[in-house]
Order: sequence, then C-alpha cells, then structure tokens
Amino acid sequence: MLEIYVRMLGRLHKLYAELKGQAGRRLSDLESLLELLKEVDVEGKWTEDVISAEVLRNWSTTEPPFNLAAVEEDHRKLYYEIQSHEHRQEAIVSRAERLLRGEHPAREVIDSAVSGLLFRKKLLVEQFNSLDEHKRGAAEYHRFHKEVAEVRGWLEKAAQSLNSTFSVQSITFEEGDRLNREMLALKEEINRRRATVAELESRSKSVLPLKLRTSSAAVGGRAVSLVSISGQSLKLSKGEQLTVRDNSDAFGWKVATRGGEDYTATNLCFSIPPPDQESISLAAELKRLHEELISLWAAKHHELRQNMLLAT
Repeated sequence: MLEIYVRMLGRLHKLYAELKGQAGRRLSDLESLLELLKEVDVEGKWTEDVISAEVLRNWSTTEPPFNLAAVEEDHRKLYYEIQSHEHRQEAIVSRAERLLRGEHPAREVIDSAVSGLLFRKKLLVEQFNSLDEHKRGAAEYHRFHKEVAEVRGWLEKAAQSLNSTFSVQSITFEEGDRLNREMLALKEEINRRRATVAELESRSKSVLPLKLRTSSAAVGGRAVSLVSISGQSLKLSKGEQLTVRDNSDAFGWKVATRGGEDYTATNLCFSIPPPDQESISLAAELKRLHEELISLWAAKHHELRQNMLLAT
C-alpha cells in the first residue's frame, strides 16, 4: 500500500509541476501579449493625435490671415515628428515577430494588432502627403481673393476720382487741359486692368471651394480622393471620384464610390473640386465694375471736353 501511495504521490507531484509550468508559460504569454497590445494601442493613438491639428485646420479662414510660410513650418515640424516615431514602430513590429517565432499561442491576435498598426502608419503617411495638395489649393484660394480685393479697391477708387476730381463744373481751359491729360493716363491704366480682370475671371473657374469643406452644402456633391490606401474597411485610390455623404465630422467624412461602396476617413483624405461659386461670382462682379468704370470714364471725359469748350 505504501509503495502504491508513493507512486501516486510522485505522479501527483509531476502533474502539479507540469501544470505549474504551463500556468507560468501562459501567464508569461499573457503578459507579453498585453504589453504588446498596450504599445500598439499607444502608438495607434499617436498616429491619430499627431495629425489632428491638420484635420482641424480651416483652410479657407482669413482670421488670422493665411500664412503659407507658417503652414509650411508646421508641416516641416510634423514631418520630423513622424520620422522620430519610425524606430518605435519598428521596435513594436520586431517584438511581435519575436513572439511569433516563439510560437506564441495568440498568433491571430498579434497578426491583427500589427496589421492594424501598419495600416494606421500607412494612412498617416498618406494623409501627410495629401497636405501638399491642400496647401497648394489654399495658397491659390487666398491669392485669388487677395488679388480680387486689390483690383476691386483700385476700381472703386478710380470711380471715386472720376466722380470727384474729374467732375468739376467750372474750370479754366488750362485746368481742363491738365485734367484731360490725367484722364487719358487713367484710361490707359483702366485698359491695362482689363487683362488682370480677364485673368482673374479665368482663374476663378479653378479655385477650390474651400468653404464647402465645413458646410453641409457639400453633401451630395463631388469629392476626390487624395490618398491611395487599402485595408481596415477602407479602399481608396488617389484621384478617385467620390460623392460626399456626410462631412459634419472632420475626423470621419463619409463618402461613396461610383461602385456604391461607402467609406469613412478624415477630411485630409479628400478634396472638393472646382468650381467655387463664390470665386466665380467675385470675378463676374469685378468684370461688371470694370465695364461700369469704362462707361463712367467715357461720360466724365465727354463732360470735361464740354466744360473746356465753354471755357474758351
């Protein structure tokens, strides 16, 4: 009996040692998995946070005035910050590969976590690259509006001069002769402005409708993909034509492809193509003001010539 008892006790000790070893390995596997998932989660959150300022940037705002140099400096800093995280992401992937080589039992979970991290990294790079397109569009938008304002200001000032300086009823012939020379010089300048007005009218058709990016009026309209990405329920090709379903959340624009697939991504992934009706209207108004100025000049010049005749 004693011998049987000793054998059974030995088996029990052996089974206990095996169970203890298995429990230790499983605990170690669980701890290594949790540590990896925590690193993946932290890095994944960083890929979203680091680009958030650009997602929230209002490209059409004039308060404060658009400063291209400042925007480029922001993008330079962002580039170096993204680069500085390369080694962290590489370290996470290397850790995952070591776990898989060690035949970690949670292979599917590890593969999924690493795949998700690499996708977010790819999406971050694509969003960063899209900033060049946004920057170019915003620079032209603000340059166009600035030039329109300058030309409009000149046209209005010229009209004011014609209605004041060149609207003298009682003058001497000498005064009339001086005003006539000044009016002819003004006419040359008005004619030179014709080319500027025509150029702005042409450019107005290619200005991006930046204000639509933050307006519900964009819903149902066109959008263009600025990224090429595939994975994690998102498949877009750069230049792909899309329809805006919902742009109320800057971090989650909803778009539809021509094939009917629905996708959600940050607004940086998309551009709303021309035309911009506001820019076209401004250019048309500028053309109208220029034409009215030509007519006003002709009327005031005729009036001046009549007054000069009366002064002789």
